[in-house]
Amino acid sequence: MSAVVGEKAPPFTLPAIVPMGEGFEKRDVGLDDVAGSPAVLVFYPADHSPVCTVQLQTYSHDIADFADVGAQVLAISPQDVEEHEGFASEHGLAFPLLADEGKKVGEAYGIPTPETLDAIRLAARLEGMITDPVYEGKSMAALIGLVQSGEIPRDAKVLYVHLGGAPAINAYSGLFR
Repeated sequence: MSAVVGEKAPPFTLPAIVPMGEGFEKRDVGLDDVAGSPAVLVFYPADHSPVCTVQLQTYSHDIADFADVGAQVLAISPQDVEEHEGFASEHGLAFPLLADEGKKVGEAYGIPTPETLDAIRLAARLEGMITDPVYEGKSMAALIGLVQSGEIPRDAKVLYVHLGGAPAINAYSGLFR
């Protein structure tokens, strides 16, 4: 399961909290629940993180604008539904928060894996490379995996062509603090 531009989005169903009146209902929510409507999938790393909190509050404030175009917002992060419920209550969030505790859905949609982040840190430390987590980080992780598996000998000379991805770097800066 991997997201590819122009193809059907990878399906998923996750435990969630869904706003209902003054409270929240705990139930499974998936991509099928928004089928036929535009969906805004918001992947964020953690409840209560400063930037994510402001971003989600902004989406909540503008929820009527999403509704005007028929779009539904689903926010997805690794915290459990109990954490989501407290976070959503505290900040008045007006859309479902889904618990991707195993991070499998995020990975399917391109969220950097621990291996990608480790590869980025290693390349920065050893080679002074600045790589983004969306393109170069993943290819660097794959290259390291090939060396670790023996498919590329450890003493081989490898030309790694680093082609860009700079626009994605700032969006992920919080992962490296």
